[in-house]
Parts: sequence; structure tokens; C-alpha cells
Amino acid sequence: MQLLSILWQRYRSILLILVVLVCGLSILEASSSIDEWNNANTFMKSQKFKQSYAKDATKYTLENKKKQPTYQQFIKQRSQFWFSNKHDVNQVGYLNENTTRSEPADTLQISIGLSLFAVFFLLMSDITRHFNAFLLGSKNTRLNIIFGKYIMLGLLPILTVIVSEGLYYALINLFIPDQYLNWSLGLNLGEVLIELIVFLLLLALIFITSTIIGAPIWSFVLLLGLLVSLVSTTPLALTNIYNAITMSHLEKIKPDDLFSGPLSLIVIISIIMVLLIVEVHLFKNFSGEHDGQFVMQAKLRWPLWWTTLCYTSFSIGFGAIPSVVSNGMANEIMQMASWFSLIVIINLVMYILIFRPKSLKHPIKSIQ
Repeated sequence: MQLLSILWQRYRSILLILVVLVCGLSILEASSSIDEWNNANTFMKSQKFKQSYAKDATKYTLENKKKQPTYQQFIKQRSQFWFSNKHDVNQVGYLNENTTRSEPADTLQISIGLSLFAVFFLLMSDITRHFNAFLLGSKNTRLNIIFGKYIMLGLLPILTVIVSEGLYYALINLFIPDQYLNWSLGLNLGEVLIELIVFLLLLALIFITSTIIGAPIWSFVLLLGLLVSLVSTTPLALTNIYNAITMSHLEKIKPDDLFSGPLSLIVIISIIMVLLIVEVHLFKNFSGEHDGQFVMQAKLRWPLWWTTLCYTSFSIGFGAIPSVVSNGMANEIMQMASWFSLIVIINLVMYILIFRPKSLKHPIKSIQ
């Protein structure tokens, strides 16, 4: 309890700001959507709109069909809070004769982004301000310290995001009449669960990075690059390998097909557990004496570089390079050369940052 009290004193200002921002954003978005729905419903049920619709229904349906929906049919369809098709203007209500209502926006992804930034900032601040060294010098065991951080910077942000999401839907349920709440279109628990699991994965990556990389700016760059690859080249690489294993004569699947269903969630949860276990193991050997250095544990330098080399070669080699095939021989060669150069540049920069060789003429012998 004393450790949690120390951690709370250290993190509380940022965590409280996070709670206010995330919950405030959900309340603001819910209030705005409710207010806009009310305005649209008021206008569409007005005599002015009824007369305008009777005069020229195509102005609002945006379709030149001979048989237009009746006024009552139009109101019933357009008064629903959520749209059945976000990209179909024929599903939305009107605020006035020329302006349609905006789609209610869920703030879950923004809340997750704010939470990730807050956790990253606090963990990097622990390094730059030598708070980790202070904790390691206390009577608390390393295991207690890391689990204390998991509670403060893992569990609390997750609960904050869940509470903010609950506030958003609770306000909508409270102020929108039941007959207009088409929950099947507005609340997809499966999508919410997937986004929370991805949130957990990104938190685990931030935690393990904060135990290895001591330079905040480079840590941010690495995490950003990793995130870009996880949503672009890596899914393509896994999909291409899967298609190759299952033979080319079968119908090829796309990344969305491969990474859907319970199996993908089980794989992601397994990866999260592995990352957290590895992070606990690394923190047990964390000394805090090399805060600020690119790699804070010397024995991790070669494993980190080899991991980077293998990952970039796999992600780009199997994900990006196969996608340039059939673009013409000249273009194909140029694009393949560009992707190969990117692999070389990334790993060269990583080698310099990790090993800090004193001489580029002798990059291995001159390692510090």
C-alpha cells in the first residue's frame, strides 16, 4: 500500500488530467450529438419542413425515384439516432433545408490515444527524472514495483477509458427516447472489445520499451514506426505467407479476413501476456544506472538489433515488396530497391544508436 501511495503521488496530476479529458470528451461528444439530434427532429417535424417535403421530396431524398417515401416514412427513417450507413446521405436527418445531421461519433479511439500518450509520458519521465532509481533504492521488491506500475499506468487508464465509454452511452440512453435508439447500429460490443484488447497490446509495448530504451524521443520514434508497421506491412506479410502456405490455386484471403474472429483475439492476448512476462523479467535485471542511454541494459544490445533486423526484413520483405509485383519490370525493380534500401537504412541507424561505434571504418571493433 505504501508503494501504491508513492506511485499515486507521482502520477496523480497527469492521471487526473487524463480522467477529466477523457470523460469530459465523452460527455461533450454525447451532449453535442444529442443536441444535434433534437434540433434535427424539431426541424423535420415542423410545418415548414412538412410543406417543403410535400413540394419537392427529391430535395431531401436526393433520389429521382418516381415513388418517393411518404412524409411519415421519411420521418421514421431519419429520426433514428444512429445511421444504418455512415456513408449514405439518405440515412441522415436534416438540421435545416440545406444541412444534414452529423453521424454521432464514438470517442473510444481518441480516449485510447490520450491514455497511451499519458502512460508513455509518465514512463519516460520516470527515466529522465531518475524515479526508477529511487524506487529501486527503496525497500520494495522489483516485482512489487512493476506490478504497482501496472496498476497505476495500466489498470487505471483502462478503467478510465471504460468509464468514459459507459458515460457516453449512458447519456445517450438517458436523453434519447427508446423508439429512436437503434442500438444494433450504435453499440457493437465486439468492436469495443477488440479496441480494448489492442489498447492492452499497445500498453504492453510501451511498458517493455520503457524498460529497454532510455531516450524518450527515440523511444517515441520506434513505437510510432512499430505502430505503422502493425497496421500496414506486418498484416500483409502474415497474409502473404498464409496464402503461400495454403497454395496459390486457392482463393487468396485479405488481411481483414485473416485477422478476424476469436482466433486472432486469442493470438493477440497471448502476445500481450508474453510481452508482460518478458517485461517483468527485464525489470528484475534493471539497475537504473544507465538512464538516458539508448539501450539501458548492455546485454540487450545485440538481441535488440537482431530483433529489429529480423522484424523489418519480415515485415517489409513479405509485406511491402510482394505488393509491387505486376507493376511493370522497371517500376517493380525501382520499388523493390527502395524497400530494400529502407530495411538497410533502418537497421544501420539502429546499429549506430545501439552500439555507438567510435569509428565507421571499424563499426564492430570500435563499439563502446
